[in-house]
Amino acid sequence: MKLATKLLLGVISTFLLAIFIFSFSAYWQLKHDSDKEIADLKAEKLEELKNGLKDYASIVYEQINALYLESSGKDFLVRTQGAQIKNIIEIAHTIAESYNQKVKDGKLSLAEAQKLASDAIRGIRYNNGNGYVWIARPEKPRAFIIMHPTSPDLDGKYDNGQELNVEGKFCNFSEYYVDAIEKSHTNDVFIKYFYPKPGQTDPQPKVAYFKKMPEWNWIFCTGVYLETSMAEAKNRALLRAKSFRYDHGNGYFWIIDTGKPFPSVVMNPVKPEMDGTLCDTENYKCLGKTRANIAVAAVAACEDSPDGAAFMECNWDRHAFTGENAPKSLACIRLFKPYGWILCTSIEIAPHIDIPLAQKIKENQKQLRNILAVFIISGLLLIILSSFMLWLLVQRLVSVPLRRITEMSKLIAQGDIRAAVAGFPKLSKAISEHGDIKLAQLPKDETGSLIEAIVGMTRNLNSLVGQVQR
Repeated sequence: MKLATKLLLGVISTFLLAIFIFSFSAYWQLKHDSDKEIADLKAEKLEELKNGLKDYASIVYEQINALYLESSGKDFLVRTQGAQIKNIIEIAHTIAESYNQKVKDGKLSLAEAQKLASDAIRGIRYNNGNGYVWIARPEKPRAFIIMHPTSPDLDGKYDNGQELNVEGKFCNFSEYYVDAIEKSHTNDVFIKYFYPKPGQTDPQPKVAYFKKMPEWNWIFCTGVYLETSMAEAKNRALLRAKSFRYDHGNGYFWIIDTGKPFPSVVMNPVKPEMDGTLCDTENYKCLGKTRANIAVAAVAACEDSPDGAAFMECNWDRHAFTGENAPKSLACIRLFKPYGWILCTSIEIAPHIDIPLAQKIKENQKQLRNILAVFIISGLLLIILSSFMLWLLVQRLVSVPLRRITEMSKLIAQGDIRAAVAGFPKLSKAISEHGDIKLAQLPKDETGSLIEAIVGMTRNLNSLVGQVQR
């Protein structure tokens, strides 16, 4: 193999290795950037999906909360329950007025009239016998109980009162209503407060109505728990949540309670037959690799969350309301504590994250292939061009001079030095008239050094041959 060919192959091999290393490094860096872009895009899409579900959950939560606040507000309570209890007090007031008239007519003494009126009012009952009227006399700082039908031991005693949540602040209930009735210009007042039901410990909302009879300095009092109003508000909240839709009508909310060990379905808008059923079937086992019960996990997650809200990735079919053979979904849950409800919704991940990611991955892979193809084609073109240029340089700087030197060496070996250096103008000056080479006059370059070495070698060989012949 010729020297020029060897040089050319060596350079081409070096170029190929360099292009391979460069292409691999570029591909690896582009692949790394592409993977990071995909990971960032996935996190961004997931965050967008979470924010969307969170916004929808907030809308439903605020609607339910608005209805709850309205139902527990004093104006709403007075509007829904006020007329009933006001009518009851008017009955008691009318009874007392009738006996007071008999006092004015001289038919009864004041003490007799008040005793008869008190006994008559003691028998007033309403709301299935749970509602009653008690009578107090406003004194400072607390009321004096004249008659209490369910606690007769309080009759004739001062009402020490209890510290209750009255109109949004904790204070002595007896002092509060005495002060409120004394400040009223109409001698009547509605008061909202919280008080436990008989046999219970948790305070429940209640609205009371007080009316003063100035002639006897009596206050007629009654109160009612807000079961009817609260139940009505709950039903309105359920209807509001049931009708809410998003995601082109495919997204909806269902509600479970916080019961243990298994919660129950409070409302399911697409499968109403499940309302009131326990979440203890295989359908709910769709959370994680362990297939945990999603309803039980939802209760725990809401209890552990500071704001009562959480996200869970699960396999859940929101249309069939089951986790069996269901697609991967993102669930958003939020606790509405006043009702003990957990608002639940879910959305499939694939259409919103997996499909866009797959499209982006496909685009990136195509881009990587195109870039790699450009690198390879550019590298091959560079190799071809560089090889051609190198071939020209080798021919001019190596191959041609080597051929001339070879020819010159042959002529020198034959003793025809003049013919040998004919093609080298610089060497012609070093040739004597007799054809001998003047070594001192050889050019001080590679050609001169080569000629000097060849001449020296030739002379040594001639000397050696002469010695052998003798």
